[in-house]
Amino acid sequence: MGSDSYHLVTITHKMERKKLIVQVAIAVLLYMAISLILEKDFSTDIFLKELQDGLIFGLVYGAVLWIWNRNKKKNDS
Repeated sequence: MGSDSYHLVTITHKMERKKLIVQVAIAVLLYMAISLILEKDFSTDIFLKELQDGLIFGLVYGAVLWIWNRNKKKNDS
């Protein structure tokens, strides 16, 4: 593998990482927004609880996406 190919692979992995991070961040924000709307309470305690739940949801969602993409790449090869 030449130097140009290595740089292309590195750039591709960075782009995939950024894409995953953006998807997880959007999932956390959507989770929080929907939860706060359904709670109909915007106090600090509820906001912090929903933020914590959203971060946990985002971590699980990110792990599932990462595993899914990893297995998808193995099957494509």
